[in-house]
Amino acid sequence: MSRFPLNVRISLVLENGAVVHGTLKEMTTRSLFLQTRDRPFGLVAGEEGDVGLEADNPIEGAQMRFPCEVVRVDRTGVALRFLVNTESQGENFYPEDFMAK
Repeated sequence: MSRFPLNVRISLVLENGAVVHGTLKEMTTRSLFLQTRDRPFGLVAGEEGDVGLEADNPIEGAQMRFPCEVVRVDRTGVALRFLVNTESQGENFYPEDFMAK
């Protein structure tokens, strides 16, 4: 599985309303790591929410949110797995399917 290095501000919004802000440093087609300044306390593996670009991202008008699940929390951030059904797409996942219109 290929990893793609990035440096983009993103946020995680959990179903309970909690929001975690950080930086996307590395992403694959199935997961990403949200790097945070401080350890994000109170998060547990299995929680669901959505992750996406911060509102002040440098690409004007670009908004993407992806359903995800917390896989791991450590002192540097949160590992997330995308909850995207890719079976009908031959294991490919297309971000444009999730872009805000």
